[in-house]
Amino acid sequence: MSKGALSLSQAETYYDEKYARDDYYTEDRTVAGEWFGRTAAALGLTGAAARADFTAILRGLDPRSGVELVAKAHGREQRRAGWDATFSAPKSVSIQALVGDDPRLIAAHRGAVTAALDELETYAQARRRHGQEWVTTGNFAAVRFDHLAARPSRTGTEKGYAPDPQLHTHVVIANLTRRPDGRWRSLEPLEIFRSQSWATALYRSHLAERLGQLGYSVELTGRRGEWELAGYTRDQIMEFSNRRQDIERELQQRGLSGAAAAQNVAQSTRLAKDHRDEAELKSEWRARAAAIGLDFGRLGAAQSPRANVAELPIKAREAVTYSAAHNTERDAIIDRRALETIALHQGMGTIGISDVRRETVEREQGGELIEVTVKRYPNGAYTTAEMVALERDNIALVCAGFGQARPAGAAEEVFAWAATRGLSQEQTAALKLTLGGSDRAVGIEGRAGAAKTTTVGALREFAAARGYRVEGFGPTTGSVRALEEAGVAARTVASLLENRTPANMPTRTLWIVDESSLLATRQVNGLLHQARERGVERVIFVGDQHQHHAIEAGRPILQLQQAGMPTTRLETIRRQRDPELRKAVALAAAEKMADAAAALAEQHRIVAIADPQERYRTIAHEYVGSHCAGSSTVVVSPGNDERRALNEAIRAQLKSEGLLGKRDYAATLLVSLDLTGAQRARAASYQPGDVIRYSRGSRAHGLEAGEHAVVQSTEADTNTCA
Repeated sequence: MSKGALSLSQAETYYDEKYARDDYYTEDRTVAGEWFGRTAAALGLTGAAARADFTAILRGLDPRSGVELVAKAHGREQRRAGWDATFSAPKSVSIQALVGDDPRLIAAHRGAVTAALDELETYAQARRRHGQEWVTTGNFAAVRFDHLAARPSRTGTEKGYAPDPQLHTHVVIANLTRRPDGRWRSLEPLEIFRSQSWATALYRSHLAERLGQLGYSVELTGRRGEWELAGYTRDQIMEFSNRRQDIERELQQRGLSGAAAAQNVAQSTRLAKDHRDEAELKSEWRARAAAIGLDFGRLGAAQSPRANVAELPIKAREAVTYSAAHNTERDAIIDRRALETIALHQGMGTIGISDVRRETVEREQGGELIEVTVKRYPNGAYTTAEMVALERDNIALVCAGFGQARPAGAAEEVFAWAATRGLSQEQTAALKLTLGGSDRAVGIEGRAGAAKTTTVGALREFAAARGYRVEGFGPTTGSVRALEEAGVAARTVASLLENRTPANMPTRTLWIVDESSLLATRQVNGLLHQARERGVERVIFVGDQHQHHAIEAGRPILQLQQAGMPTTRLETIRRQRDPELRKAVALAAAEKMADAAAALAEQHRIVAIADPQERYRTIAHEYVGSHCAGSSTVVVSPGNDERRALNEAIRAQLKSEGLLGKRDYAATLLVSLDLTGAQRARAASYQPGDVIRYSRGSRAHGLEAGEHAVVQSTEADTNTCA
């Protein structure tokens, strides 16, 4: 989908220049748009889309009566008129359909687009109650335009080629929907955007299924269910992918990467139209195909054996099992779209969405999947019996420790000791709860800068003086360092869980777990079991549930707090001594971001520099100045491309100041693919050239811990890599 909404003027211009005219044919070669959607049908719009009706809908008007459907829409030329989505066929399908003259593939593409749009429409939403609540409407109005060629490319032009074949469909979704109460409202597009990966998987799956019925087979080519027709080589695909080569070359020259950067480059490098008649265009395509040895007769005649019907339930079971394992590693609750998307990726070309849903229903009936109602997932979500069992076990372990610990000191003793150390009222209350109470598991919630580290240091000192062995654990190396700064001997939670040998502690033991909001459900479960098996008397979870959450599934500490785990709070910001700055930080901690930014701006602590290069130079200058002054400075950037540009600017400034040597050294950096356990066990997750680091070594491959191997090839059918 396009990044932003189309304005009315954009949509009308696109209608004339992009949607309703196939760019690469003569002027009288027009493309008839076709209406789609329940909203369109309710307004009597079916079949071919006339320009006047198209414009009326984008204006929020009833095209038959001219009545205003969306309040204040008429006459607002720059209102959000709609959104542009594109379904693009795999390149081999475009070649086989348009160059190999198999019109059945064009019909299959159109059918797959229809199937995906039918599903996508169910996520249409509108707002109600003064914009404070979203309601699912399940209807929108859209116009779809089928095109047959890609944009002209520099690479192709240099070779003297016309645009490449590219079967694709533009879908313009209008900013209009009808609520269940019958009122017309603007379309809320958030869930449509969230559905992109799901709709893409549905489209690819439907298309692969239909092509299988026509006798073609497909081969997976990517990690997200991408595929091409069997029999096509990569060289043949790239011969007709000159626009893609343009974009990849431009990305490399600019040092950019990622889907967003590719979309921006695609927009900024578009060439003027190339009007040619259909006969001339197809004649050139056939000549290029012949030059690389494409035999369409052979490819079309290579009948694919139909899948054994008896195997479909097995394949569906494997796909849903894989999807559930993959998704629940990161999220305790799985959006139905995520479950279906990954299952379709896993079974692409062998099973369809009906097979996935049939298996899902069986899992629900068997209790393995449990449907849950969550507002963020409007059309359903699931959790697993395993996840529910883990969460219940965590709560049971904590509740079993209520009233079972011996106080480390009487309340009066804690108060007196805290007074001698000059602790605040909040810090004293934290000591009283964690050391003077009788519960085995307790929590300390503290905002950033609220003196959590100082409080932890006081806890350690008081407990150690009374004979306790105090150990610290953190999910990150940063949290371990913070504990060590507070005088607590610490290591990572992962290292604790790796050593599963239970052993009773020789002395009374207290565990302090920092940055506990980063812990996942499975980690907390393992930690609580370890504490019980080792006879740990008290576990103190320190963190801030309003900050970062676990990468893996679940928010266990919040659940424990909601289940009654005693928790004290440190609210007063102490790190910032400047009262004005402390005010802004307090606003940010309270999640009032706009107010916090406004306060910082009023204090002249924000500098906005529009020009990117000037901004990078200024940041580099400030960074080097801070470095020379002996300060520790961190530069934060939200994007990888900007991060690289800032690094280059800072290095250049350091060199100019003589703080960095003039000679550069090249280094190869390995970037983690961040695969889940399910993905790591799937050959299709890897591509030739990927580097695998063996953290524990591999006897089968004769590799020691820390050694690397490079993927040479993958075989999806046997699930093996070489």
